[in-house]
Amino acid sequence: MVSDRPDGLVSPTFRSRSILAPAARPSSLNDLSVGLVDSMVNPGAGWGRGILKAVEDELRRRWPRVRTEQISRPQLGVHEPLRWAKAMAAQHAAVVIAAGD
Repeated sequence: MVSDRPDGLVSPTFRSRSILAPAARPSSLNDLSVGLVDSMVNPGAGWGRGILKAVEDELRRRWPRVRTEQISRPQLGVHEPLRWAKAMAAQHAAVVIAAGD
């Protein structure tokens, strides 16, 4: 992962980048929380929920005691990415984001 901003986020337009070390990964997600974020442009279509349901099913198959939280975060509108990322890191061991449409 690369970052050119002091908040650790990546700007695709920046000319120089620095390499960051990957985040540490837990050996197990049992008894940990994973945020499942639906950030699709058209949440009414259900694509994000469908993708995240499949992810949740696989997480539960691998780690039966994993805790999950469904989170809706529309792509459109005013966002505070650094504040949001810090809140997610404080609440969850991992976050899976379905984005697009």
